[in-house]
Amino acid sequence: TDPASMAVESLALGIEVAPDRSIASVALAGARADGLWHVELDEQRSGTGWIVPWVKSRCERNQIRAVVIDALSPAASLLDDFTKAKIKVTTTSGRELAAACGQFYDGVMDAKLKHTDQPQVNVALSVVGKRPLGDAWVWNRKVANADITPIVAESLALWGAQASKVKRPTSQHERKVVVRT
Repeated sequence: TDPASMAVESLALGIEVAPDRSIASVALAGARADGLWHVELDEQRSGTGWIVPWVKSRCERNQIRAVVIDALSPAASLLDDFTKAKIKVTTTSGRELAAACGQFYDGVMDAKLKHTDQPQVNVALSVVGKRPLGDAWVWNRKVANADITPIVAESLALWGAQASKVKRPTSQHERKVVVRT
C-alpha cells in the first residue's frame, strides 16, 4: 500500500458488477510518476444505474485511455447503455481476463503495483479466490465470501492501462487556435 499513490498517465477505468447485481465498482489504474503502477477503487455503489453517468463524467474530465469490462461479466449488460452514451468500451476475452488477473497478481508480488489502502479493496483482497481457466486462472466471482468487485475492476483497469490495443472511450477534440494579426 501507498496512501500517497497517484496515477498520472495511461489512465484506464475497469468496471465490475457483482453476480447478484447488488453492488458495482469502478476502478482507476495508471502509471505513476516513478514508473510503478497505481490502482484504486474510484467509486462503489449499490445497483448499476449510476455506472454509465459516472464513467461518462470521468471520461469528460480526464484523459482516459480505456474503459474495460469483461465480456462475460454481469457488467456486460451495460454495453448498450455505453454505446447510447457514445462511450466506447474495450471488452476482454477469457484470455485477456486471465492476463489481467495475472498482471495484477504479478504487480503485487513484484512490488510494482501500489494501491491507496482502501478498506473495500483490503476486504476483497482478503477473500478473493482463483478459478482455473485453461492453463491460467481468473478471480472466482461465484464463491467469494464477500464483495470482490473492487479487485476485478482494478485488474481490468490495470490491463486497460497497460494493454497495447484498447478503444479510446471518447473522441479527443483538438482545440482550434485562431491567431489574429
